[in-house]
Amino acid sequence: MTTKSTIGSKSRPRQMFSAILKPMAEAEKGCSGEGCRAKALTRLNREGMAACQAGDFQSGVELLSEGIRLASRAGTRMYEAKLRNNLGLVLLLASRPCEAVSEFGHALSLVEAKLGRDNSLFRRIEGNLSRVPCTAA
Repeated sequence: MTTKSTIGSKSRPRQMFSAILKPMAEAEKGCSGEGCRAKALTRLNREGMAACQAGDFQSGVELLSEGIRLASRAGTRMYEAKLRNNLGLVLLLASRPCEAVSEFGHALSLVEAKLGRDNSLFRRIEGNLSRVPCTAA
C-alpha cells in the first residue's frame, strides 16, 4: 500500500503550502528568541528562490510573501527589504514587471530609512529596479 502526499502536488498548491507552512508556524511558536525567527525567514527565502529557479514562480511568490509577512511582524526591516528584493526578481521573471517595481520600491524605502542610500544593499536593489521594463508609478 502506498500513500500519496500532497506536498509537491501541482494540482493542489494550497494544500502543499499549508503542509509546508503550518509546521513552520507551529515550530516558530515554540521557539524563543531571534534565532528561530531568523531560521524561518531564511528557510522561506531559500525555498522561495529554489521554487523560482525550478520555474515555479507562483510558489516562489507565495513563499517569499509569507517571509515578508513574518519579517514585517517581527520588525526586521532589512530582512524584509531583502525578501522584497527577491520577490521583485521572481515577479520580474514571472513577467509581472509592474508588481516587481512596487516590491523594489518598497525595499528601497526600507533600506533608505534604516541605512541611507550609500550602501551595497541599496545599490543592488536600485540596480534591479533600473532593469525593469515598466514605467508605472
